Amino acid sequence: MFKKAYIFFLFVALLNGNQIGIVALFHNEGPYLEEWIEYHKLVGVDHFLLYADRISDDSYTVLTPYIEEGIVEIVPWNIPDGSLYMGRQVAAYLDATERKKESQWLAFIDIDEFILPMKHRSLTECLEKYYFNSSQILVNWRNFGTCYKHLSADDKILNNLILASTRNFTTNSVTKCILRPKAIDSKNPRSFWYPHYAILKPGHRTFNGDGKPVYFKDEFAINDSKHHDFLLRINHYFTRDEAFFLSKRLAPWKEKEPGRFQFYKPEQVLEKYKNYNKVKDTEIIKYLKKYHRNDFYTYWKNK
Repeated sequence: MFKKAYIFFLFVALLNGNQIGIVALFHNEGPYLEEWIEYHKLVGVDHFLLYADRISDDSYTVLTPYIEEGIVEIVPWNIPDGSLYMGRQVAAYLDATERKKESQWLAFIDIDEFILPMKHRSLTECLEKYYFNSSQILVNWRNFGTCYKHLSADDKILNNLILASTRNFTTNSVTKCILRPKAIDSKNPRSFWYPHYAILKPGHRTFNGDGKPVYFKDEFAINDSKHHDFLLRINHYFTRDEAFFLSKRLAPWKEKEPGRFQFYKPEQVLEKYKNYNKVKDTEIIKYLKKYHRNDFYTYWKNK
């Protein structure tokens, strides 16, 4: 039965292009790439289009097996010093919608973000059942903290960082998008002027993680400042562990030399650190145990 289903899945993918792909711009994320890819493969993602910004760590070594497997594609996307990161990010997103215009869906997220189906085994199942008439889904963050832990090289993010912000904390109203690439005009820069959502062609509709419509005024999604996660959410590990928080989020400000990817003032970073460690949240562990039990105990569970 499994072989027949797998062969059918491959046939559909070859016929229609990739079913669900992820697009991400990344810089020196070597320690985090494997877990991020392995998790999203379980969720149902069949292709990763990664835009590499001047890599100097072991990212390519980590990615090589996936490149050889044919599920990861790398696009060099070097960002000059002093350039506006967000502008280069959305340019990469537009490029991706043209490269992968035959894909059924593309998710535009970062390496510290994990898409979590709340009611289904796979993202594919969720999209087919609830979003068949949608061209874009705005999926809310659930922001996680360091859990006050220093993780070793062998420790995984998902089963160790289980403290999060309260559900309705302000930044959990922020969304990232999953969209049908044919629903936007990839030649128009305004189609992806903002990395959190796209502007669709007329006649296409956007929904949220509850499966409810999202409306736009001009080029802005109308945000009700609420967290919608009945069907989908994104676990966002902004601070990762204590070592990452101190060296990558806080230290650049202490040294008065903000990194290229550091957008927040130090007081904002500290506020996030405090509020992202408020309550226990193990929904992603429950998901893995329920639908991918063997993978959880062989890959994620602490030794």
